[in-house]
Amino acid sequence: MSTAKDIAKLHIFMCIEAAKCESNGDIKTADRLRAQGYLRLIVMNDDELAYLAHYLANPPIYSEESVIIELLSRIDELIHTAGSWIPDLTRDSADFISTN
Repeated sequence: MSTAKDIAKLHIFMCIEAAKCESNGDIKTADRLRAQGYLRLIVMNDDELAYLAHYLANPPIYSEESVIIELLSRIDELIHTAGSWIPDLTRDSADFISTN
């Protein structure tokens, strides 16, 4: 079973993976990973959000409290814009067929 700390670390790792895919031109995978991250963020519990804020904070510029406020604002935004990113969670079966 994953701990709150593990979930927060996984979230950061997967965001980095999405950025790597995007920089390599694999936009579909980047969009899918990003959408998975949005969903993961939305369903995080308080402990997971606290660990994520801890990892993202950069005192004294960004305190953990200010990061949590930003995360909660982002979650609210993602909930209201879900129709634009949820389709990225699914992929056409043709995407898995090799073109070689």
